Amino acid sequence: MKLLVAQTHFPGDLILTLPLVQQLKKSFPGSTIDVLVATGCENILENHLSVSNILVYDKTNAHKGVSGIRKISKQLRNQQYDIAFILPGSIRTAIAVYLSGIPKRIGTDQSSGLLLFANQIVFPKELIKSPHARPIILFEKIWKAFHGKHSFISTLYTDVVKIDPHLHAVQRHLQLLKPLKKETTELRPKLYPDKNDQLTVEKLLDKQSHNLISIAPGSTWDTKRWFEDNYSELIDRLSLHPVTIILLGGKSDMTLCERISQRSKSKNLKNLCGKLTFLQSAEVIRRSGVLLTCDSAPVHIASAMGTPCVVMYGPTSPQFGFTPIGSHHTIINKSFPCKPCTPHGGTVCPIKTHICMKEISTDEIYT
Repeated sequence: MKLLVAQTHFPGDLILTLPLVQQLKKSFPGSTIDVLVATGCENILENHLSVSNILVYDKTNAHKGVSGIRKISKQLRNQQYDIAFILPGSIRTAIAVYLSGIPKRIGTDQSSGLLLFANQIVFPKELIKSPHARPIILFEKIWKAFHGKHSFISTLYTDVVKIDPHLHAVQRHLQLLKPLKKETTELRPKLYPDKNDQLTVEKLLDKQSHNLISIAPGSTWDTKRWFEDNYSELIDRLSLHPVTIILLGGKSDMTLCERISQRSKSKNLKNLCGKLTFLQSAEVIRRSGVLLTCDSAPVHIASAMGTPCVVMYGPTSPQFGFTPIGSHHTIINKSFPCKPCTPHGGTVCPIKTHICMKEISTDEIYT
């Protein structure tokens, strides 16, 4: 049997999809399980024991526009998959899988993912701030008014699963197994850094590095970020102890991490932001005693590597289901009438105060 899992959203979403992939391998041990991912996410799945092949949907170049949809759908058609599991987040992905002619296509009743948390947020207009989101949400509402409760994209599927927005994201993804009547025992994602990843990390850390504390301050969404001065102050306080503090992040976070590093007086700080792959970052987090971050992909890397983390939830909410897996984590989430303002954060605070992050003090994190 050949199975396809299509998750072409953000890196964190892909990591949260891994329990579904792992459960599929348990349920269909002799099957081929391929995963369709967005450009830049390939490294996450390297060496994964449950993944047969990694396919890339390059939406900005090779598979851009309508011609790109046709191109990727032809590629999928040639693979002759038996079943496809389509995760919420990309209309183009849903269309491409439909055009590929895969006989059984399992998706959710919230296929665009844009309205999943609409009833929980305080500022519903924040949902349509993105130009591409506005027409999708409008069409979704018109469709539901005349055609029922499911997303219009759900018409592209042979099986539509109603998902509960109050469940953890991992559990929501596992619900896609309902049409196959398979049990779901996998809850923790797994990542597999190899020996080369380990050697790379060892060279960068050197022998003097010990008692690691990882900090990942970046986020795609500006309002999720804690303040640079707070990070540098915290790093200086932590450096009074025999620890090594590691700054982690992608290339887009390099400027942020460089500013934090320059503001800190610590000699125990190593800025590895932009120097590591996803799996190398996972190896650093595995070696760390704790990870400090906001509501972002490193949370899920920590879950995969079994590392405790301290997570700051500012404009978003743990109720959205993107919390770390396990019970050994610390969640910092202050209540304000304006929270949660968006499902995923935003570029500007709707009330112009950013109080949700300002009220998280270094004392609170330090203790």
